[in-house]
Amino acid sequence: MLEDDAIIDIGASNIEDFMNNMIKFDDSHEEFDYFVIPVTSGTKEQKETIQMLDTLASIGIPADKVKVIFNRVDVDVDNEFPFIIARHKKSRSI
Repeated sequence: MLEDDAIIDIGASNIEDFMNNMIKFDDSHEEFDYFVIPVTSGTKEQKETIQMLDTLASIGIPADKVKVIFNRVDVDVDNEFPFIIARHKKSRSI
């Protein structure tokens, strides 16, 4: 990393390559202050986000470094993002 402060946007089509490369290099995730994951309310999008959260956790990224951003909320986050909310509640109870 050449920069002290940077925001790196990894497009959805590149995320698998990015994660595979990050896994190859021990502790590379330590270079990042936060992982920001935007999600829309579609079922597919929520399930992909949960997979991403699980992957980040599996390589040792603590939950407090991961921020989920609810994007395009019409009225109510709890009703529009049930899969994400359920995963959050489950992970807090573990």
